[in-house]
Amino acid sequence: MKSETRPSGWPLVPFAVASALFVVAAAAIWYSLHRAAQIDIASLHDRETAKEVEFTGDILQAGRLPLPEFLKELTPAQQLRTRKPDVGPHLEFISPVATAVMSGRPTFRWRALEGDWTYRVRVLRPGSELAAESGEISGSEWTAGVELYPGITYEWQILAQRGRERITWPQPPENPPRFRVVDSPTSARLHELAEKRGGVHLLLAIEYGKAGLMEDARRELEAELKGSRHAEAVERLIQSLDTKYR
Repeated sequence: MKSETRPSGWPLVPFAVASALFVVAAAAIWYSLHRAAQIDIASLHDRETAKEVEFTGDILQAGRLPLPEFLKELTPAQQLRTRKPDVGPHLEFISPVATAVMSGRPTFRWRALEGDWTYRVRVLRPGSELAAESGEISGSEWTAGVELYPGITYEWQILAQRGRERITWPQPPENPPRFRVVDSPTSARLHELAEKRGGVHLLLAIEYGKAGLMEDARRELEAELKGSRHAEAVERLIQSLDTKYR
């Protein structure tokens, strides 16, 4: 008797069907897991947003930003008690003044005097040790050419010259403006936060305030003030920056 023959491709049919079913099942499992992960991430963001709202609400109610203690070192008490009467030209320091800065090479700004003056900026470490010095400048700003170390309270002064006139600011009894550079991890964290949460001005102002970045905090608060539903509370926060250590 002849044995029954089957087409050579027949055994592959159930295997192909099983493979297709396996792919469909795997895709369904992947989708369900992926969807669950999306839900978890979304709920995590919702929780973070809720915490941010609660946190910023507490700050608005308190009427002041959380600020570090080292800011006290950046505004000497003597400068608060007495000032020399304005006699002759007076140079105004703009930035950095009584603040921390993120860059180790900060830009120094001042209001130029009337007339044909040139300027030289000197940055001093504690003990009046020279940390950085500019060349002769005809403008009203200069960026440090060397990296300044974090965690040190620096002072800066300006020597102005016009012909034979030479005047150094500030003049006694005023103290030189002071500033500090934040450490690298703090700077990196704040840069990342600004990239992710740019436009959330109140949150950024709070974080800058916690790091002692007074000028950055003020900038974000002033941006928040435009069109804010809590303008009065934001105004109080701005005023607190003027009165806390100044």
